[in-house]
Amino acid sequence: MAFKSNIRLILFIVFPVLFTACSGSDSEKSIYLKKGDYSYTLTDSTGRTLADGTIKITVISEDKTMTPATHRLNGSYTVKRYVDDNDTNFIGITTLRGGSLEGWWNNNSKTVNINLNPMIADANVYLSAEVNKSGNMKGSWIFSAFRNTRKGEGGFFNATRIK
Repeated sequence: MAFKSNIRLILFIVFPVLFTACSGSDSEKSIYLKKGDYSYTLTDSTGRTLADGTIKITVISEDKTMTPATHRLNGSYTVKRYVDDNDTNFIGITTLRGGSLEGWWNNNSKTVNINLNPMIADANVYLSAEVNKSGNMKGSWIFSAFRNTRKGEGGFFNATRIK
């Protein structure tokens, strides 16, 4: 009888230690956005590609004025291809011409928010995405303008790290 009690005691102590040691790996904590180049695609809500190109993140720096684990990011982007320069359904094309970008990366929530037109306050395309373990981004984009008659134009955004 004492043997069974000892086995139960050992199992009671060993199993929780094993499960917490395996399930609490540091891999989730180490996921973070990296500097480098990302191939991106913007699609409409049906999945039709509107534009694609390259995002280059050159600076990721801690922002002590923001919440913990929040970092500022800067870089640039290019537009390699528009599906149709005359597409009147894609109003964001008017400002999506390449140039500088800035945004924020939160290492706790694994999310990134990017403004593709930071030099002006109006007519911007904003990206919002989650970053997965491979460093790839998946989320959405929205076009925002003060006098936009088509409120909430947007779609899907995907970016894959290329170097």
